[in-house]
Amino acid sequence: MGRQPHSQSTMGPQSQRRINLVQRTAQLRAKNVGYSKSNSKQVTLTGHEAFNPDKHCKVCKARRIGYPAPHRKHHELCPNNRRTRGTTSAVTLASTKKSKELEKHFAAPVKPHEKCSSRNNSAAAAEAFFTPHNKRISSPIADCSVKKKMKTQSTTTLPVKELVRKFTDKMADSKFVETNKQRAPPLTILALASVVSETVLHPSAPIDYGSAFDGLSMVVPDCPTAIDNPHCHSIVGQTLLIVDWKRAFGLDVPCPNCNTPLENVRTNWSKNKVLFPMFDLEGPPTWAIVMVYKCPCCKATFDANEGAVLCKLPAFAANTYPVDPKFAQCRRNSHISRKATDVFDLLMTTYANGDLCSRLMYNAVNRSYMTKISAYYSNHKVAGTSGVKPYPRKDGEYLKVYPPVGALIRDMFNVAAHEPNAWGISDYLRWMREIQSVKCDGGLFAQDHTFEVLKNYNNKKGAVALWDVATDTGETASAVLVRSTKTRDFSHAAEQLSRREHFNPRAMHADTWPIKSSFWGPVLFGKEMTGRLGLFHFQQRMLITLRKQHVDHQEAVNKLLECIYDYHSVDYEKLLVALKEGHISGIKESAEDIAALIKTRFFRQRYSQYLRKVIRPKETMIQRLDDWFCRFKCAASEGQPEARGRLDPRTLQPLFTPETKDAVMNCQKNADCIFDPLPLQDMCYEIKASPRSKHGLSMFISKRPESKLESFHDNLAHFGNCGMRDSLCDSFNLCGTVRYNLRIRHTMQLAKLDANQRSKMPAQWEDVVSCTNHTELKHINKLAKEAGTNHVPFPNAETLVEDTGERFFSAHLSENRPQHPECDRCECKLCAGNPMPLPHLPQPTQQRPPSTATTPKAPPPPPQQNKPTTPNNIQQITPTTFPLQQKPQQQERRVIHSIPTTAINHRAPVPLWPSSVIRCQPMPIPIYTPFITTHVPPHFTPPHCGGYCCRSYCCWYTNCDRKGRPPHDHHCHQRVAKKRKRKENDYIGDK
Repeated sequence: MGRQPHSQSTMGPQSQRRINLVQRTAQLRAKNVGYSKSNSKQVTLTGHEAFNPDKHCKVCKARRIGYPAPHRKHHELCPNNRRTRGTTSAVTLASTKKSKELEKHFAAPVKPHEKCSSRNNSAAAAEAFFTPHNKRISSPIADCSVKKKMKTQSTTTLPVKELVRKFTDKMADSKFVETNKQRAPPLTILALASVVSETVLHPSAPIDYGSAFDGLSMVVPDCPTAIDNPHCHSIVGQTLLIVDWKRAFGLDVPCPNCNTPLENVRTNWSKNKVLFPMFDLEGPPTWAIVMVYKCPCCKATFDANEGAVLCKLPAFAANTYPVDPKFAQCRRNSHISRKATDVFDLLMTTYANGDLCSRLMYNAVNRSYMTKISAYYSNHKVAGTSGVKPYPRKDGEYLKVYPPVGALIRDMFNVAAHEPNAWGISDYLRWMREIQSVKCDGGLFAQDHTFEVLKNYNNKKGAVALWDVATDTGETASAVLVRSTKTRDFSHAAEQLSRREHFNPRAMHADTWPIKSSFWGPVLFGKEMTGRLGLFHFQQRMLITLRKQHVDHQEAVNKLLECIYDYHSVDYEKLLVALKEGHISGIKESAEDIAALIKTRFFRQRYSQYLRKVIRPKETMIQRLDDWFCRFKCAASEGQPEARGRLDPRTLQPLFTPETKDAVMNCQKNADCIFDPLPLQDMCYEIKASPRSKHGLSMFISKRPESKLESFHDNLAHFGNCGMRDSLCDSFNLCGTVRYNLRIRHTMQLAKLDANQRSKMPAQWEDVVSCTNHTELKHINKLAKEAGTNHVPFPNAETLVEDTGERFFSAHLSENRPQHPECDRCECKLCAGNPMPLPHLPQPTQQRPPSTATTPKAPPPPPQQNKPTTPNNIQQITPTTFPLQQKPQQQERRVIHSIPTTAINHRAPVPLWPSSVIRCQPMPIPIYTPFITTHVPPHFTPPHCGGYCCRSYCCWYTNCDRKGRPPHDHHCHQRVAKKRKRKENDYIGDK
């Protein structure tokens, strides 16, 4: 049957009024007693508004408004009420009354009849007091033996069976399971931490800490009865840490701010039952109970596993915590172990793949679970037991906290580059100073531009290319992003490069030589420096015009290289002998095989390191290039030599393009620019063969830097991934560049070792760098010296140079620097006082004569004076004060830098300017140049914060990719002032 229609009389009042949703919501709000429009008002447990003295107490309200206070008492809930003090509890009032009576009683003086009275002492107490006792002669040895005996009696070893029994009882307790099922750690880990806390950490615990823990860690032992309990079997072999340095080693941890010994507050487990996870490549995460410290001086709190605390500890104690201090970052929900970060460090520098690192840690947990569950069921299968309990599931029971994702890992590596280390300098500063230490005394260098690296930057800041410099060893001396390929955009970096103490090149290679030759010679390096067109770019000018798909392309390349250079006859003879006797590949090559190999590119790729190149004379090169052009051209004009080339039988196209002829003619014209500036014996570094090698061929490292610079461009483009933030991309580029230079220096040191030293290591591992941080090696040498030994563990450790103020990659684009209009030389504060005089420049043109019009004449601008700067004028420089430039619409702290007087002459070191004056890149923690800070509030400022109000604000302000509002520490006066002002605004809003 169909639905009967409702009549008008049966319809209720709700449908008659047709109340919409907005009106219904308003009615519900009106019925709600605890509803309040202001979210800032406090609500009691019953839903009513909490007592506010400024609103509910008539006396306090009148005083706040400004009216005369009424002559009545305060509200009984008001704190200003002298009788109740803001409470209506009878117990509290009675306790307050009793306290006042006792205070009055003890404040009264002692009466005469109360002195030396025994009316309150019993007869038994007096008899016990006056009874004589037998005296015992104390001995230090006896006391020590007694204490040792008492300690031995109270200390017991870790009972494994008892631990398993208590763990089983915890897991069987339904109340424990129901209370902790929503917590982040698995229930098995929480049960283990509860048992350890009751049996080891409690003051009256029966088990001594040293018998259960080795330093900070305790590995869950295996027990025969654990196989019957799947939950107990799942945690066997896992590690539990208690990070408390006073309990484990008896160390007083100094405060990172003021070096005051820190005091224990509590652990994260004692109050909130929270554990801290650490992920590894060996299995499930390791969980830690972390102590919280507080400084009695600056009132700052620190976690025991924080990087700043680990850097203050001795190495033997800090190394027991399995996390590198620079990766033990505060405000993180988890840490990554040292073993994992060491592996990721090699991957991130080359691939920057954070997602791969995250998957590796997640795969380690999965493989560990598969190993555990297979061992559990296979054991029961062999034993033939029945009623086997199910094993805990992987997701939700065995694993509840997952490794950080790739974006967090990349961010962690970015922050770690600016974090301090135990040796007192961050990796970011160390990388910059290592690049600044590249030398070139009487050698060669090359400069060029590359474009592929810009794909890695998400914000290019207007840059279109990267300009870099390589020395004759192949080390990269400078690399900066530039807004164009013009000279004026990299003139600042070139000027700073010329100011280095040990950078005195003899010749320069460039792909544009002899263009801008006046800039490099007279202005930067003097007239003694000569320029060359690099051999690599010389041949590339002609090779890029050929069609690579032509059938004769490889033969044309080989013939062209033969026109330009030849191999040294002695080296070539030794190589042929080694190939025919099979000393290189183990297979004896015939003459036909060698001839076929020479025609391919593999001959140069495999054996060019054993051959020295000899550049042919100018006229010989020109004649050979003419013959080569006639050999492969397909058409000849009338009166020209006959063409002996052919068309490609597949595409019917010639080998040469229309640009080939012009390229060959230009190369013939500039053939005299590619000669080696040094003799042949000085154009290569010779590294003798390893004593274990069979061929005995020396390896020659050429000093021609242009090909090494192009090789570095290929590596530089792969240090990061596309679309990365500026700070992270700069960190990877700096790290990759420094390691590229270090590998070159390591290879060059092989020439200084004798046969006995090189025979201790296989030849396959000779060119592998064992340690990429020489600052850490210097730190270990210092520890060895302070320990009282004369042995130097690492005698070849390199020393960092002082910071010269140079900034690399995107930090070079932080500000616009003025350039000279005629010679493109940089004229910023750092580049002022160039010891080389400027070339003669034409005088400025005369001003146009004023017109006879009646319009008012503007005063003519003063003429520009270009005075040459000579060494005599430079020695008269006086100390100058440069205030820190303030950014628009942003208030900054005024900082004054005092620059010392330094006489500047040719090749003399330049005075070190603070990086904050350069404003290229903010100086990360912990290195700050000393300065005088004015207008600073008279509050406590940590010494390491360099004049900033607190450590959190210092970290935010010195970070190159800061975003949002600056944070402050809990004890910072800025945060307290803002909080006080916020409360005052709330009170004003209540009016």
